[in-house]
Amino acid sequence: MSPDEDHQPLRPVSSTVGGEEIARRVRAIYDLGPQVEARLLRRGFNDVYQVTAGDRRYVARLSGIRGRGGPNTAYETALLDHLKRQGAGVAGPIAARDGRFWRELQAAEGPRDLVLFDLLDGPPPMTDPGDVALMGEELAHIHAVAETYAGRPSRYRLDVDHLVRGPAARIAVAPTLDDDLREKVAAAAATIAARIETLTGLTQVACHGDCHGFNTLMVTDAEGRRVASFFDFDDGGPGPLAYDLGVYLWNILQRLGTKPLEAQHRAVWTAFLDGYRRRRPIRQADLDAIMLFVRAREVWFLGQYASYLDQWGSESFTAPWIRTRLAALRAWGQARPFADE
Repeated sequence: MSPDEDHQPLRPVSSTVGGEEIARRVRAIYDLGPQVEARLLRRGFNDVYQVTAGDRRYVARLSGIRGRGGPNTAYETALLDHLKRQGAGVAGPIAARDGRFWRELQAAEGPRDLVLFDLLDGPPPMTDPGDVALMGEELAHIHAVAETYAGRPSRYRLDVDHLVRGPAARIAVAPTLDDDLREKVAAAAATIAARIETLTGLTQVACHGDCHGFNTLMVTDAEGRRVASFFDFDDGGPGPLAYDLGVYLWNILQRLGTKPLEAQHRAVWTAFLDGYRRRRPIRQADLDAIMLFVRAREVWFLGQYASYLDQWGSESFTAPWIRTRLAALRAWGQARPFADE
């Protein structure tokens, strides 16, 4: 390395932008007045900030650099605007001075989209069957309202390539896995992909893509009614209803590992499906496919972690952890999630 190269700035794979800089950009882009403050809430696949403008509060999201490809912001914000205008319970995007819902900004590692959303209040539904049922009902409402969406198309379709083959390819090149473990993951993913390709007649919806229970918040309105509202549609797109429903069951199962569902778990899962059915029917073909898409979700999830090795480090994707996830994946192949089975 030459002396000149010693003084060249290091090229980051990911940078953290401070709250003051986000506040400065929000003041310039949005018509919120001069008194805007922002603070980082959390880092993850994207970076999320709380923005305060006087007595108004918002959430700002700065998109991350992800293995799947670029952000789906044009589709996501257009869909959310449509859903909000039609009365669905979602955190809608805030229009900038120029009427657009996002702005591409240049970070040290490359372009990242900035979006400002409504701030939702309240806790997630957790294990309260009544709240979980309302979450399911509002998800069905979102699916119904989205049928009239005619805006920008999604960059991604939640098909077998997006959910299984692409993530499996990212797992395959992870340097923390040995050849034996790499082959086992590849075989499991190939089996899941092949089975998905045999399915026919599945209902297609505008998937939220990440309905695991913690992207929904519950409040009690002025009339004393409990209300569920959704945020974080970043992983959404057209896809199977069985996947959007299955993500919630996946969240229950992945905390259990290889342990079977118990009565309390079945109660909330049943409440979720019953709530959905208050608004929309669920066809038997979709129910039958749910466990397969639970397993597809696990491959997708592992693929996300594999794609972040350069940002999060090798300790976030260790061989022992992958072995436990493979054991769970095998157990879920025999799982019976419906109480009447």
